[in-house]
Amino acid sequence: MFKSYLKIVLRNFAKNKLTTFINIFGLGLSMSVGLMILIRTQDALSYDKFHPSPGRTYRITSEYNKKGGEKWQLASTPLPLDQALLREKNIVEEAVNIYPALNGKATANGKELNINGVFTEPSFFKIFGFTLASGNAATALQQPNSIILNKITADKFFGSDDVLGKVIKMENGTPFIVTGVMNNPPGKTQLAYDAYASYSTVAQIENNKLLSKKSSDWFAFNSAYTYVLLQKNTGTGALQSQLNAIANNLNNENKEGESSFHIQPLSKITPAAGNLDNDSGGGTSWAKIYFEVGFALLILLAACFNYTNLTIARALTRAKEVGIRKIVGAKRSQVFVQYVFESVLLSLLSLAFAWFILSFIVRYAPFNDDYEFIPSSFHYNTAFIAWSLVYALFTGLLAGIAPAWVLSAFTPLRVLKNLSTAKLLGKVSLQKTLVVFQYSLSLTIIIFLFAFTRQFSFMAKANPGFTKNNMMVIPLNGFDEKIAAQKITDVSGVKSVAATSANFTKHFNGMNAPFWLSNKKDAIGLNYYYADANFISSMDFDFVAGRNFSNGIPGEK
Repeated sequence: MFKSYLKIVLRNFAKNKLTTFINIFGLGLSMSVGLMILIRTQDALSYDKFHPSPGRTYRITSEYNKKGGEKWQLASTPLPLDQALLREKNIVEEAVNIYPALNGKATANGKELNINGVFTEPSFFKIFGFTLASGNAATALQQPNSIILNKITADKFFGSDDVLGKVIKMENGTPFIVTGVMNNPPGKTQLAYDAYASYSTVAQIENNKLLSKKSSDWFAFNSAYTYVLLQKNTGTGALQSQLNAIANNLNNENKEGESSFHIQPLSKITPAAGNLDNDSGGGTSWAKIYFEVGFALLILLAACFNYTNLTIARALTRAKEVGIRKIVGAKRSQVFVQYVFESVLLSLLSLAFAWFILSFIVRYAPFNDDYEFIPSSFHYNTAFIAWSLVYALFTGLLAGIAPAWVLSAFTPLRVLKNLSTAKLLGKVSLQKTLVVFQYSLSLTIIIFLFAFTRQFSFMAKANPGFTKNNMMVIPLNGFDEKIAAQKITDVSGVKSVAATSANFTKHFNGMNAPFWLSNKKDAIGLNYYYADANFISSMDFDFVAGRNFSNGIPGEK
């Protein structure tokens, strides 16, 4: 039976080459958009899949409700929390703090680079699936002033040399001995940092007043990220009860607000289900995924209705074929399957065309300007191919069911007489219904894209508050900025030269430190860059108050 279906479909395709081309081209273009969204969705769902016990690994989140009505829901927690959780060994097998306070300039091997690092504990390697290319994971973070570098950072500082035992000094003067080099993770992770230093160093840095004293502060909810590994066969109820008891003790001590802690499974961190402040996850949110999938389905729906319209219009010329088949004994189900089979086969051909388009998009990344629309880590895989085939099957069914249902419902005499008199939704003809719906959908998409383009055009042309044109950024990679500035100034056409500790990007990559006026308890965290006196004037920043600082006066901000 399917052999006869295939013969009929192929003959029909060969007979109506132009219509077949239009259908394949239209469906293929719309499906290529869906495949791009499929790539992005697969990438968003691929975070932290390589850890040994994901089902028992959880992140603790904080909530603080102030009596004045202010409310904070944070992905971070106070630093003392992990040790408090470890007191109940029958509930928590391992706990670890990830304290992102190892940021700023680092100097080693005559080079000076900005690093984004964290303080953490040896249990980090017991909970997560990271491995070391060199060094011992069990001991690398035990001693104070120990540090593990990721492979990229190690190569930047030391190249191919043996890294173990080398010294890195942070800008605050704290030295660290390299005790390990981390392998590149086998998949995407929200815990990707340049360096991981031993948490036992924190107390020493705090005593030297080089870091705010938060290691014993139960109300510094924005300090660290706490992860736990539950004991086998232990439910989250016991852990939540333990967290409630800790929160009750805090609430008895602090009467100005109410604290609480919650449990977040590792698999629910990225994509994020809700909005958590101070989140460290690098992935997207479910809301963005739903929007992208919805947009792809909207474009696909327009293409499917185009196919449906062409099929119904072309079916007028095939009315005798349908009528004769029914007269000689074909059942309604057989006619229905024939048309569905035709749409599915056309959808598979459209998928091949969509893959052809996608190959150029993946290779040349035309939409990755200042934003990685197609992840650079993408490669064709079995899951992607399988979901692509499911997507093609869904497209074929979506496009083919309507004409198949209408044509198979008619009596032979009516089909042979005049298909155009078929009615849908009472007195409205089928063709008019499809055409009106398709035009309405197309207009909706055009209006959306017009508004979308206007908004992004406005954002692109908006004044960022500094000069971007005719600016060249030259990374020094440890070279002395004064010598570099002198030599660049001598180049013809250079108007001014300025130095800063990091480049301006969409995501802040400078440093952060607490600042206060009179009371340290009122300190707030401020992001900042190091820059010389020429930077303000070169970038055309405007002063609201005060003046520019001078190169001859150290310590000005």
